[in-house]
Amino acid sequence: MKMPAKQKKLYDWYISLNYEYVEELPAKGVILLRKGEKVGDAIYWSYVTLYKNGNVKNGNHLK
Repeated sequence: MKMPAKQKKLYDWYISLNYEYVEELPAKGVILLRKGEKVGDAIYWSYVTLYKNGNVKNGNHLK
């Protein structure tokens, strides 16, 4: 997986925070990561989208 330096730096940082790789969307130039935390009987998922220009978008989902 080849990525620009800004995106690679963010990727390495989020992986060090125990986020896991979900998928890469090469056509959009984004990488999706997630981290799950158990909350009672549910799992609280934190999602991160890393863009090739260095931007980051965060999202959460309770399942």
